[in-house]
Amino acid sequence: MALFGTFTYGTSVLYGATGDNTNLLYGVLVDWDEDGYYDANEAPDRLLKWFSRRGRENYLRDSDEGGFAPYREGEVVIELDNRDQRYNPLNTSSPIYPNVAEGKYINFFIKDGSAGTREDLITGQIDDIDLVGNGADAKAVITIVDGWNKLRADEVSIAIQEDVLTSDAIDAVLDATEWPAIYGRNIGIASQTIAYWWEDGRSPSAALKDLADSEFGRFYIARNGNAVFASRHQIDESVVTLQDATSLKDVGLANVFKSYRDKVSIKVQPLSPQATSEVWRHREIPVVPAGQAIQIWAEFSFEGKIVPVINPISPVATTDYTANTAADGSGSNLTADIVVTPTWFGSRALLNVQNNNGSDAHLTLIKVRADALASLDASYAISGEGKRIFKLELPWQQAINFANDLAEYLVDLLSSKRPRPIIRLENRFEEQFTPDLTSQVTGSYPSLEIADDYRIGYIEHESGETVQEVRTMFKLEPFAVLTGSWQFPTEIGVTSSFGL
Repeated sequence: MALFGTFTYGTSVLYGATGDNTNLLYGVLVDWDEDGYYDANEAPDRLLKWFSRRGRENYLRDSDEGGFAPYREGEVVIELDNRDQRYNPLNTSSPIYPNVAEGKYINFFIKDGSAGTREDLITGQIDDIDLVGNGADAKAVITIVDGWNKLRADEVSIAIQEDVLTSDAIDAVLDATEWPAIYGRNIGIASQTIAYWWEDGRSPSAALKDLADSEFGRFYIARNGNAVFASRHQIDESVVTLQDATSLKDVGLANVFKSYRDKVSIKVQPLSPQATSEVWRHREIPVVPAGQAIQIWAEFSFEGKIVPVINPISPVATTDYTANTAADGSGSNLTADIVVTPTWFGSRALLNVQNNNGSDAHLTLIKVRADALASLDASYAISGEGKRIFKLELPWQQAINFANDLAEYLVDLLSSKRPRPIIRLENRFEEQFTPDLTSQVTGSYPSLEIADDYRIGYIEHESGETVQEVRTMFKLEPFAVLTGSWQFPTEIGVTSSFGL
């Protein structure tokens, strides 16, 4: 059975009260008791106001690090009537006691009338519940965060893989972080294969951003909870047209110079396997107590630099490790009673050392041999001759030819001074709630000389005096369809596409 099962959305149970002046209907569905099913809708007669923000406010990272800006953690704050103390965790009379707590899965959506279109606003977890006011003015303010919260809080370590598709690596990161089934995933086919890839103790969010950036793809968390990856070759269609007639008059233009760059420098790091050699040796003599085990982390290096390895050799007795009852080796040889079991990661290994002897064992030698993957010389692809430089480091991009093409594309895109519109809407359900992050939309504002397609980079919604009034802000990002070359190997209509 799928988590949260299958639901029937009736108008009286899930969509709230319907009156003569009611059009926008809401759902606040929470699995309070963690039984795998959403409980009754919290929205009817309780939802007082709400606010949401998702995406990234800037296209480029505004720091010396360079690169593209990351997407922020999606957040929705809802305010509910709490005059009956339903959301007070200490109220034993509450029908949801004792389940009022952080971490509960929650889905917040909006619907255009009982027969209209339903659009998710966020699927995530409760991050905080604040109680404010008392008596008839008592309110519960619930903060909801999306899956970025989990991806930034965890860390992953994944053994080195060779010739792995970017999309397969993304799936591996999601698997390693135990991505919740309720969120789901929509991982498209990647455009490139990574020669060597691994992860070693980083946050999943950092790992996923680097993977997507390295092939100039898109990774984001959708409003329905999905982890989404789209390759640079995915061609979208515009979902709505944003124009003067349906927008509020305060259309803004972001400062184009914040993302204006007339020179692009992309760093790639091709990795080359070296001959089998010693990549780690313990410089001390650890003691393994009689009949017990210890764990040792081994960090690999080659020519003084930390490196990943391939073809690691499980430590061999007498060759890679020796043990003795005395630290100087003058006692009894216990090597035969020592068992070393490695767990391999990219640039390090966890060595479990078991002593099966009745005496304490001194490890007089313990080392690891493998084929180091060395980046002897970093390569730079540089395009443009200006002074406002965009720096991009691609740890999983090991092809300089691709980097050269990408640098030329980016300098054209970033030096074009294309307008970056900031659009505000109100009481336009289709235009406000159809687009999601990275959705393609058409901007048509002749007075501002805007007639182009964009992608949604940032979405902000806020209710007004009542929840029937919602104002929306979109920040739009320029893009271009990448065309000009085939991917090989190819399967027509499946993995074939034109582009970089």
